[in-house]
This record gives sequence, structure tokens and C-alpha cells, in this order.
Amino acid sequence: MAKERAGRDSKRRIDDENFERVEFHDVTFAGARFDDVSFARAKLHNASFEGAALDDVSFGRVKLENATFEGATLEDVSFARAKLKNCNLSGLVIEDAAVDGLVINGVRIDRLLKRDGS
Repeated sequence: MAKERAGRDSKRRIDDENFERVEFHDVTFAGARFDDVSFARAKLHNASFEGAALDDVSFGRVKLENATFEGATLEDVSFARAKLKNCNLSGLVIEDAAVDGLVINGVRIDRLLKRDGS
């Protein structure tokens, strides 16, 4: 599995990229704009998406540990069967997202939303 590192670039635009099965450590995508990107089955440790704008992004079966999405905006994003551990989701805005199998703090989010009628 590839290991990648990326530097700080708050104006970065990432379009039509495939990071499936890639492993990232200590990477920042803070303030970046994503469109049509896949992180499916990737492993992200200490990753920052703080203030990022994500549109049409897949985090399917991803493993996120110590990641932050604080203040990020997610639209048309999939977290199907993703695993998040010690992640900061403060101020996160999610719209039109697939959350099948998403578990946060032991709670299945898809089931919670169904009970709520959302």
C-alpha cells in the first residue's frame, strides 16, 4: 500500500482523483476544494480537511483516525461503511450524503436517521 505525504496548501483544488487504498499520514487538505474524488478503502491518520469543500467525494470503507473536518462542507459525499476514530466533526455541514453503515461513537447513523424520518 502506498504511503503519501502532502504539504499545507489552503487554496488547493483536487478534481477527478482516485486515492483508493492509499495510506496518508499527517496530511493537510485544509481549505482545499474537492470534486469527484475517491478515498474508498483508504487509510487516513492525522488528516485535516478543516474548512475544506468536498463535492461528489467517496469515503466508502475508509478508515479515518484523528482526522478533522471542522468547518468543512460536504455535498454528495459517501461514507458508506466508513470507520472514524477520534475525529473532529465540529461545525461540519453534510448535504445529500450517503451514510449507509456509518457508525459514530457506536451509533449507526443510517439507522438513527431512519428512526428520525430523515
